[in-house]
Amino acid sequence: MISNICGFFFLYFCQQHSFVLHLSTLLTHPAKTIYMLLCNDHLFNPNMNSFLKIKYPIIHVGILVSMVAMPGCSRPNKETATLNEKEQKLPQAVDSIHAAPVDTLEVSSSEEVPSSESVISEEDCESGPPTAQELSRLSDTISKNFEALTSDNPLCQNVWGWGVARDHVDIYVFVNTPYWQKKFRNDVCDSKYLRFNGPKGHKKISIEARTNIEADSISLSPNANSFPADSEKVSFTLRNDNSRQLQFGVSYVVACRGEDGDWYDLPTEGFWNSVGISLNKGGSHSFDVTMRPLLNNNKPGTYRLYKEVRFDGDKDYFWIMSEFRLE
Repeated sequence: MISNICGFFFLYFCQQHSFVLHLSTLLTHPAKTIYMLLCNDHLFNPNMNSFLKIKYPIIHVGILVSMVAMPGCSRPNKETATLNEKEQKLPQAVDSIHAAPVDTLEVSSSEEVPSSESVISEEDCESGPPTAQELSRLSDTISKNFEALTSDNPLCQNVWGWGVARDHVDIYVFVNTPYWQKKFRNDVCDSKYLRFNGPKGHKKISIEARTNIEADSISLSPNANSFPADSEKVSFTLRNDNSRQLQFGVSYVVACRGEDGDWYDLPTEGFWNSVGISLNKGGSHSFDVTMRPLLNNNKPGTYRLYKEVRFDGDKDYFWIMSEFRLE
């Protein structure tokens, strides 16, 4: 601003001397030179009267006042230009930081937040890919802390295994929701190299049990009229009274009725042994069914047990079903 004002007075002082000066200053002060050319019509009319001579200082003073009152119209200096560039780039820099959290394992507001007394951080795995030794040590930590859990901790009924992979440790669970992931991190071990595997929740049952079985041919029944709702296991007996041999495995499906009236599966076992069982006519087989009350929060009501069987000589298996009650 000061340099512009000085330039203005310099031009005013020199305007009577040479028109060439206006041409030279046109490159550095174009706006001021144009104003001066408009005002200095004596350059073209040497017969200027005295009133016109008074007019020019007044015009120059007016231009000077407008220059002082309107600094934004002047050319910004280098420092101002740099500051403006920073102000323009600031919103872009803020937007670039907007990223999703690395760990989104959050407990919903309707669920109780598990305690964090036994959280373990693997400091050796903080930077760079983990080594095989670090992952092995992480797995050992999980094993040690999981075995130390009390029997009333529902994690004991949700976690059914873990294993070391190439760059992480897989945790296998029956119910894989943010609540249970968070509880595992709090109660057993916390590391960014954990990967949880398992269903997100209960699935609707779409099993069609066979009903056209000969009377008194096959029977699947509970070994009691009812069982306590907090039972860890309930027992059943499968009997074959058919002339043909009955074949089946150890797997089964347990279902509970939802509020919508449909049937949903309950977590039972993480994996099944491939064992074949045969029953001749008159034979029976008793077995236990895992209920996991701490995990499933079983309520009194009617439940269903599904089991897949086939007769000797048949290619396909079919499902049979028995209902039982928890009280």
